[in-house]
Amino acid sequence: MNKYILFLGILFILIGFSLIILYSLKQSNIKYSGIILIGPIPIIFTNSIDLSIILLIIIIIIVIIFLFYKIII
Repeated sequence: MNKYILFLGILFILIGFSLIILYSLKQSNIKYSGIILIGPIPIIFTNSIDLSIILLIIIIIIVIIFLFYKIII
C-alpha cells in the first residue's frame, strides 16, 4: 500500500474530527451521527432519530453492495 495515500487518509479523518469538535463548541444543538462497520456488525451512534433512520438505510445499501460484490466474485 502506498504510504502517502495512507497518511492522507488518516490526515483527512483527523481534520474531520477536529472540525466537528470545533463546530460543536460554538453551537450546542447540532445533530451528529456515525457508522462503524466491524465485519457484518454495524454500530450506529447518533443523537437524532431522523439521522439514525438515514444511517440504517445507508447501512442496508452498503451491506447489499458487499453481498452482491461477493456473489459476483
